[in-house]
Amino acid sequence: MSNILTGLDIGTHSIKLVEVLKKKKEIKLVSCGLKPIPRDASLEDKVSLLTELCKDLNISKTNINTSVSGKEIFIRYDSFPSMTKKTLIHSLKFEHEKYIPFPLDQCLIDVDILSKGPNNRINTLIVSAQKSFITERINFINKANLSPINIGIDSLCLYEIFSLSPFYSKNNSYVLLDIGKSVTNILIINKGNVVFSRDINIGGENFTISISEGMSIPLNKAEQTKCQIDEATLLDTLNPDINSLMSEIELSIAYSKKNNFIADLECIYISGGSSKLKGLVKSLENGLNIKSFLWNPFINLLKDDIFEILDDHYQDLILALGIALS
Repeated sequence: MSNILTGLDIGTHSIKLVEVLKKKKEIKLVSCGLKPIPRDASLEDKVSLLTELCKDLNISKTNINTSVSGKEIFIRYDSFPSMTKKTLIHSLKFEHEKYIPFPLDQCLIDVDILSKGPNNRINTLIVSAQKSFITERINFINKANLSPINIGIDSLCLYEIFSLSPFYSKNNSYVLLDIGKSVTNILIINKGNVVFSRDINIGGENFTISISEGMSIPLNKAEQTKCQIDEATLLDTLNPDINSLMSEIELSIAYSKKNNFIADLECIYISGGSSKLKGLVKSLENGLNIKSFLWNPFINLLKDDIFEILDDHYQDLILALGIALS
Protein backbone atom coordinates (compact mmCIF):
# COMPACT_ATOMS: atom_id res chain seq x y z
CA MET A 1 0.00 0.00 0.00
CA SER A 2 1.43 3.40 -0.96
CA ASN A 3 0.60 6.92 0.11
CA ILE A 4 1.51 10.35 -1.26
CA LEU A 5 2.33 12.75 1.59
CA THR A 6 2.90 16.50 1.26
CA GLY A 7 4.61 18.73 3.81
CA LEU A 8 4.22 22.51 3.81
CA ASP A 9 6.66 24.64 5.81
CA ILE A 10 5.62 28.30 5.95
CA GLY A 11 8.62 30.26 7.18
CA THR A 12 9.28 33.98 7.41
CA HIS A 13 11.98 33.82 4.71
CA SER A 14 10.49 31.25 2.32
CA ILE A 15 7.68 28.79 1.68
CA LYS A 16 8.80 25.18 1.28
CA LEU A 17 7.00 22.10 -0.06
CA VAL A 18 8.11 18.47 -0.08
CA GLU A 19 6.09 15.61 -1.55
CA VAL A 20 7.01 11.97 -0.88
CA LEU A 21 5.63 8.56 -1.71
CA LYS A 22 5.67 6.27 1.31
CA LYS A 23 5.40 2.56 0.65
CA LYS A 24 5.88 0.30 3.66
CA LYS A 25 9.34 1.26 4.96
CA GLU A 26 10.50 2.91 1.74
CA ILE A 27 10.31 6.67 1.19
CA LYS A 28 10.58 8.11 -2.29
CA LEU A 29 11.06 11.80 -3.01
CA VAL A 30 8.46 12.92 -5.57
CA SER A 31 8.97 16.70 -5.62
CA CYS A 32 10.39 19.53 -3.54
CA GLY A 33 10.92 23.25 -3.86
CA LEU A 34 10.75 26.65 -2.24
CA LYS A 35 9.77 30.23 -2.95
CA PRO A 36 11.56 33.12 -1.19
CA ILE A 37 9.25 35.62 0.53
CA PRO A 38 10.13 39.27 -0.16
CA ARG A 39 10.41 41.51 2.91
CA ASP A 40 7.44 43.63 1.87
CA ALA A 41 5.20 40.71 0.83
CA SER A 42 1.51 41.05 1.67
CA LEU A 43 -0.76 38.17 2.66
CA GLU A 44 -2.05 38.03 -0.91
CA ASP A 45 1.52 37.92 -2.21
CA LYS A 46 2.28 34.95 0.03
CA VAL A 47 -0.84 33.12 -1.11
CA SER A 48 0.24 33.70 -4.73
CA LEU A 49 3.71 32.35 -3.95
CA LEU A 50 2.24 29.20 -2.42
CA THR A 51 -0.11 28.74 -5.38
CA GLU A 52 2.78 29.20 -7.83
CA LEU A 53 4.93 26.71 -5.94
CA CYS A 54 2.19 24.07 -6.03
CA LYS A 55 1.83 24.63 -9.77
CA ASP A 56 5.59 24.54 -10.39
CA LEU A 57 5.94 21.26 -8.51
CA ASN A 58 2.72 19.77 -9.92
CA ILE A 59 1.59 18.90 -6.41
CA SER A 60 -0.82 16.04 -6.84
CA LYS A 61 -2.87 16.38 -3.63
CA THR A 62 -4.71 19.26 -2.03
CA ASN A 63 -4.65 17.56 1.39
CA ILE A 64 -1.38 18.48 3.08
CA ASN A 65 0.43 18.42 6.41
CA THR A 66 1.84 21.58 7.92
CA SER A 67 3.31 22.68 11.25
CA VAL A 68 3.68 25.73 13.47
CA SER A 69 6.00 27.27 16.05
CA GLY A 70 6.42 30.60 17.80
CA LYS A 71 5.09 32.52 20.77
CA GLU A 72 1.50 31.46 20.01
CA ILE A 73 2.48 27.84 20.73
CA PHE A 74 3.34 26.55 24.21
CA ILE A 75 5.01 23.18 24.81
CA ARG A 76 5.48 21.54 28.18
CA TYR A 77 6.84 18.17 29.26
CA ASP A 78 5.59 16.73 32.55
CA SER A 79 4.75 13.48 34.31
CA PHE A 80 1.38 12.39 35.75
CA PRO A 81 -0.11 9.34 37.44
CA SER A 82 -0.93 6.72 34.82
CA MET A 83 -4.17 7.51 32.96
CA THR A 84 -5.59 7.56 29.43
CA LYS A 85 -5.01 10.46 27.06
CA LYS A 86 -8.71 11.37 27.18
CA THR A 87 -8.70 11.47 30.98
CA LEU A 88 -5.53 13.56 31.05
CA ILE A 89 -6.93 16.17 28.67
CA HIS A 90 -10.10 16.36 30.77
CA SER A 91 -8.13 16.76 34.02
CA LEU A 92 -6.01 19.58 32.59
CA LYS A 93 -9.11 21.74 32.32
CA PHE A 94 -9.37 21.86 36.12
CA GLU A 95 -5.78 23.05 36.68
CA HIS A 96 -4.98 24.60 33.35
CA GLU A 97 -3.22 27.65 34.82
CA LYS A 98 -0.37 25.36 35.88
CA TYR A 99 0.20 23.90 32.42
CA ILE A 100 -1.41 26.20 29.86
CA PRO A 101 -0.60 29.94 29.58
CA PHE A 102 -3.65 30.85 27.48
CA PRO A 103 -7.32 31.19 28.50
CA LEU A 104 -9.06 27.87 27.84
CA ASP A 105 -11.69 29.39 25.56
CA GLN A 106 -8.95 30.90 23.39
CA CYS A 107 -6.72 27.89 22.86
CA LEU A 108 -6.51 24.37 21.48
CA ILE A 109 -4.95 21.62 23.59
CA ASP A 110 -3.40 18.31 22.66
CA VAL A 111 -1.51 15.75 24.70
CA ASP A 112 0.83 12.93 23.76
CA ILE A 113 1.86 10.17 26.16
CA LEU A 114 5.56 9.72 25.38
CA SER A 115 6.54 6.85 27.66
CA LYS A 116 5.87 5.09 30.94
CA GLY A 117 7.95 6.24 33.89
CA PRO A 118 8.66 4.75 37.31
CA ASN A 119 6.09 4.55 40.12
CA ASN A 120 3.18 4.01 37.73
CA ARG A 121 3.56 7.44 36.11
CA ILE A 122 3.50 8.57 32.47
CA ASN A 123 5.76 11.07 30.73
CA THR A 124 3.72 13.44 28.62
CA LEU A 125 3.91 16.26 26.13
CA ILE A 126 1.32 19.03 26.49
CA VAL A 127 0.81 21.42 23.57
CA SER A 128 -1.46 24.43 23.63
CA ALA A 129 -1.97 26.86 20.76
CA GLN A 130 -3.92 30.08 20.41
CA LYS A 131 -7.05 29.39 18.34
CA SER A 132 -6.75 32.65 16.43
CA PHE A 133 -3.23 31.77 15.26
CA ILE A 134 -4.25 28.30 14.05
CA THR A 135 -7.39 29.66 12.36
CA GLU A 136 -5.30 32.31 10.60
CA ARG A 137 -2.86 29.65 9.34
CA ILE A 138 -5.69 27.40 8.10
CA ASN A 139 -7.38 30.30 6.28
CA PHE A 140 -4.10 31.21 4.60
CA ILE A 141 -3.60 27.66 3.33
CA ASN A 142 -7.24 27.40 2.23
CA LYS A 143 -6.80 30.51 0.06
CA ALA A 144 -4.24 28.55 -1.97
CA ASN A 145 -6.87 25.80 -2.48
CA LEU A 146 -5.12 23.45 -0.08
CA SER A 147 -6.56 21.67 2.95
CA PRO A 148 -4.40 21.07 6.04
CA ILE A 149 -5.32 17.64 7.40
CA ASN A 150 -2.65 17.64 10.09
CA ILE A 151 -1.01 20.55 11.93
CA GLY A 152 2.07 19.56 13.88
CA ILE A 153 4.79 21.28 15.89
CA ASP A 154 7.99 22.19 14.04
CA SER A 155 10.39 20.58 16.51
CA LEU A 156 8.43 17.31 16.65
CA CYS A 157 8.23 17.13 12.86
CA LEU A 158 12.00 17.56 12.84
CA TYR A 159 12.27 14.59 15.21
CA GLU A 160 10.05 12.54 12.89
CA ILE A 161 12.48 12.69 9.98
CA PHE A 162 15.55 12.46 12.22
CA SER A 163 14.25 9.23 13.78
CA LEU A 164 13.95 7.73 10.26
CA SER A 165 17.44 8.79 9.22
CA PRO A 166 20.72 6.86 9.47
CA PHE A 167 22.02 9.52 11.89
CA TYR A 168 19.69 8.31 14.66
CA SER A 169 20.26 5.61 17.27
CA LYS A 170 18.08 4.79 20.26
CA ASN A 171 21.22 4.23 22.29
CA ASN A 172 22.42 7.83 22.08
CA SER A 173 21.31 11.33 23.05
CA TYR A 174 21.27 14.27 20.64
CA VAL A 175 20.48 17.94 20.18
CA LEU A 176 18.65 19.01 17.02
CA LEU A 177 18.79 22.67 15.98
CA ASP A 178 16.73 24.09 13.13
CA ILE A 179 17.93 27.66 12.59
CA GLY A 180 15.39 29.68 10.64
CA LYS A 181 15.07 33.35 9.84
CA SER A 182 13.27 34.38 13.05
CA VAL A 183 13.35 31.34 15.31
CA THR A 184 15.70 28.51 16.21
CA ASN A 185 13.91 25.29 17.17
CA ILE A 186 15.86 23.21 19.68
CA LEU A 187 15.00 19.60 20.42
CA ILE A 188 16.80 17.28 22.84
CA ILE A 189 16.49 13.52 22.44
CA ASN A 190 17.53 11.08 25.14
CA LYS A 191 17.82 7.45 24.08
CA GLY A 192 14.89 7.53 21.69
CA ASN A 193 12.66 9.85 23.70
CA VAL A 194 12.02 13.55 23.14
CA VAL A 195 12.66 15.15 26.53
CA PHE A 196 12.81 18.84 25.71
CA SER A 197 11.88 21.30 22.97
CA ARG A 198 11.53 25.06 22.77
CA ASP A 199 11.72 27.97 20.36
CA ILE A 200 14.62 30.40 20.72
CA ASN A 201 13.82 33.81 19.26
CA ILE A 202 17.19 34.16 17.54
CA GLY A 203 17.76 33.38 13.86
CA GLY A 204 19.09 34.57 10.56
CA GLU A 205 17.29 37.89 10.76
CA ASN A 206 19.30 38.80 13.86
CA PHE A 207 22.46 38.18 11.84
CA THR A 208 21.16 40.33 8.99
CA ILE A 209 20.24 43.22 11.31
CA SER A 210 23.68 43.13 12.96
CA ILE A 211 25.39 43.34 9.56
CA SER A 212 23.04 46.13 8.47
CA GLU A 213 23.74 48.18 11.59
CA GLY A 214 27.45 47.40 11.72
CA MET A 215 28.07 48.28 8.09
CA SER A 216 25.37 50.99 7.81
CA ILE A 217 23.69 49.31 4.85
CA PRO A 218 20.01 48.47 4.11
CA LEU A 219 18.64 45.10 5.23
CA ASN A 220 18.29 43.79 1.67
CA LYS A 221 21.95 44.60 1.03
CA ALA A 222 22.94 43.06 4.36
CA GLU A 223 21.16 39.83 3.40
CA GLN A 224 23.34 39.58 0.29
CA THR A 225 26.48 40.70 2.11
CA LYS A 226 26.35 37.95 4.76
CA CYS A 227 26.67 35.37 1.97
CA GLN A 228 29.60 37.15 0.35
CA ILE A 229 32.00 38.57 2.96
CA ASP A 230 34.85 36.44 4.28
CA GLU A 231 34.21 34.11 7.20
CA ALA A 232 36.48 35.86 9.73
CA THR A 233 34.85 39.27 9.19
CA LEU A 234 31.38 37.71 9.27
CA LEU A 235 31.93 35.86 12.54
CA ASP A 236 33.53 38.90 14.17
CA THR A 237 30.48 41.01 13.25
CA LEU A 238 28.02 38.36 14.45
CA ASN A 239 29.87 37.32 17.60
CA PRO A 240 27.30 38.86 20.02
CA ASP A 241 24.39 37.14 18.22
CA ILE A 242 26.15 33.78 18.11
CA ASN A 243 27.04 34.08 21.79
CA SER A 244 23.40 34.85 22.63
CA LEU A 245 22.27 31.80 20.68
CA MET A 246 24.86 29.60 22.38
CA SER A 247 23.81 30.89 25.79
CA GLU A 248 20.19 29.85 25.16
CA ILE A 249 21.31 26.45 23.87
CA GLU A 250 23.54 25.93 26.92
CA LEU A 251 20.64 26.74 29.27
CA SER A 252 18.41 24.24 27.45
CA ILE A 253 21.06 21.52 27.56
CA ALA A 254 21.79 22.10 31.26
CA TYR A 255 18.07 21.95 32.12
CA SER A 256 17.59 18.75 30.13
CA LYS A 257 20.64 17.04 31.61
CA LYS A 258 19.55 17.86 35.14
CA ASN A 259 15.93 16.79 34.73
CA ASN A 260 16.45 13.74 32.54
CA PHE A 261 19.70 12.31 33.89
CA ILE A 262 21.52 12.69 30.58
CA ALA A 263 25.20 11.83 30.98
CA ASP A 264 26.54 12.71 27.53
CA LEU A 265 25.22 14.16 24.31
CA GLU A 266 26.49 12.41 21.21
CA CYS A 267 26.41 15.51 19.01
CA ILE A 268 24.36 18.39 17.66
CA TYR A 269 22.67 18.04 14.26
CA ILE A 270 21.91 21.36 12.60
CA SER A 271 19.43 22.27 9.85
CA GLY A 272 17.45 25.27 8.62
CA GLY A 273 18.20 27.94 6.05
CA SER A 274 20.37 30.02 8.40
CA SER A 275 22.57 27.01 9.19
CA LYS A 276 24.30 27.74 5.88
CA LEU A 277 25.98 30.82 7.35
CA LYS A 278 29.73 30.45 6.87
CA GLY A 279 31.53 29.25 9.99
CA LEU A 280 28.40 29.00 12.15
CA VAL A 281 28.50 25.23 12.69
CA LYS A 282 32.17 25.32 13.69
CA SER A 283 31.53 28.27 16.02
CA LEU A 284 28.73 26.39 17.77
CA GLU A 285 30.88 23.28 18.07
CA ASN A 286 33.78 25.20 19.60
CA GLY A 287 31.60 27.32 21.89
CA LEU A 288 29.42 24.48 23.16
CA ASN A 289 32.20 21.88 23.14
CA ILE A 290 29.92 19.33 21.46
CA LYS A 291 30.51 17.81 18.03
CA SER A 292 28.22 19.62 15.57
CA PHE A 293 27.22 18.67 12.02
CA LEU A 294 24.90 19.59 9.21
CA TRP A 295 22.81 16.56 8.28
CA ASN A 296 21.09 15.61 5.05
CA PRO A 297 18.21 13.07 5.29
CA PHE A 298 17.51 13.40 1.56
CA ILE A 299 20.56 11.32 0.63
CA ASN A 300 18.83 8.11 1.71
CA LEU A 301 15.50 8.72 -0.05
CA LEU A 302 14.63 6.89 -3.26
CA LYS A 303 14.56 9.22 -6.26
CA ASP A 304 13.68 8.85 -9.95
CA ASP A 305 14.90 12.34 -10.84
CA ILE A 306 17.92 14.47 -10.04
CA PHE A 307 16.80 17.23 -7.67
CA GLU A 308 19.37 19.96 -8.25
CA ILE A 309 17.65 22.19 -5.69
CA LEU A 310 18.97 19.91 -2.95
CA ASP A 311 22.57 20.89 -3.78
CA ASP A 312 22.07 24.35 -2.27
CA HIS A 313 18.83 24.08 -0.32
CA TYR A 314 18.56 20.71 1.41
CA GLN A 315 18.97 22.46 4.80
CA ASP A 316 15.94 24.65 4.00
CA LEU A 317 13.78 21.65 3.11
CA ILE A 318 14.49 19.24 5.99
CA LEU A 319 11.63 20.50 8.15
CA ALA A 320 9.15 20.25 5.24
CA LEU A 321 10.25 16.63 4.76
CA GLY A 322 9.62 15.93 8.44
CA ILE A 323 6.21 17.61 8.18
CA ALA A 324 5.26 15.42 5.23
CA LEU A 325 6.05 12.28 7.22
CA SER A 326 4.39 13.40 10.48
